[in-house]
This record gives sequence, structure tokens and C-alpha cells, in this order.
Amino acid sequence: MKKTPDETLLGFVRTVAAETSVPGGGSVSAVAGAFAAALGAMACRFTLGREKYKEAEAECSAAAVFLESEAQAFLGLADEDAAAYAEVSAAMKQKKATPEEKAARADAIAIALVKAARPPLEVARRSLEVAARLRRLRAVTNPNLVSDVGVGLVLAAAAARGALLNVFVNCQSLKPESTRAPLASEALALWRRAAETDAEAASIASALAGTEVP
Repeated sequence: MKKTPDETLLGFVRTVAAETSVPGGGSVSAVAGAFAAALGAMACRFTLGREKYKEAEAECSAAAVFLESEAQAFLGLADEDAAAYAEVSAAMKQKKATPEEKAARADAIAIALVKAARPPLEVARRSLEVAARLRRLRAVTNPNLVSDVGVGLVLAAAAARGALLNVFVNCQSLKPESTRAPLASEALALWRRAAETDAEAASIASALAGTEVP
């Protein structure tokens, strides 16, 4: 997200809640991904430099750098998503009084929809990469941070699925099939992969609750 010095999280929430088309679900999903990555980085920070976890030093150091970089990337994708959706809205407002205008408008919408699918697809891909790193960190980071790692996993899954919902809705309006199919196919595959993250989060919840959590 682009920020002014005095911008706050509350300001972003209020902007989302306003009667405007952007930022919307795609940007919010990207921000969820940023928080997922940040929580993983925090777990690493509480592990680094502690003799008890010396064997995990190299892995946690590398993971912290990766996750902090991903958090920044997600915020950039939040901006990209908002900008891409604004282009879809602009294309839909083009004139359609003549056959030529209708054709030009249809072409503009198709181009904008394909472009709008790219940021959320990237959010989903990166969210699942972050989730995979969090799954590995669960076994090596300070166990006092296990609930934070779990929250990161929940947010990573939510970020992926939220982003993919935006891909699905864009695909509904995409024609021809040759354009729509590859995007829809990848989105479905990513959605299925998110189940691995759900399972890991449930495993953490079960361990903390002392009983199996479905």
C-alpha cells in the first residue's frame, strides 16, 4: 500500500469500508498475506540468537529475510490490484452507442480483466509459498511463537483464497475460452493447494487445544 507519513491501518480500513470500488477484496487479501509473512518473520526473530535454537540459526535467518521481503511485495501487490481493478471500471464506462464503440469497449474490458487477474494470482502464489515456509518454521522456531505461526498459516490461506475469488469473478466475464481457461485452471489448482495450509493450521490448533480440531 502506498502510504503518507500520517497514514494508519485504521485509515486503510476506513478506505476499504467506504463506498468506493478500490481498495477491495483483492487488496485486502494482499494485506492479509503481508501480515502472514510478518508473523513468520517475527517467529524467526524470537528464535535467532538464542543458544537453545542454535541449530535453526541459518534457516531462521534466511527465512526472516525472505518473509520480510514477501511482506513488502504483498503491499505492492495491494496497490497493483487496486490499479488493475480501476482499469476494469474505466473500460466498462466506455461508450457503447455504436457497433464500433461496443467492439472497442469489449476489447478494452477483456484486456483489463486479464490484467486484473494477474495481481491476485500472484498474491495466491506467494501466499502459498509463505505458508510452505511457515510449515517448515513450525518445527524449528521458538515454540512460544507457535500460535503466531498458526495465525500466519490461517492468514496465508485466507490471502490465497481471497485473491482467488477475485480471479474467479474476473474469469466469469472473460472470453474466449482460450483466454479464460488457463487463468481458471491455475486458480483452481492454487485453491486446492490451500488445503495443505488449512491442515497445518488445524494441526497447530489441535496441539494447543489438546483435542482434535476439525
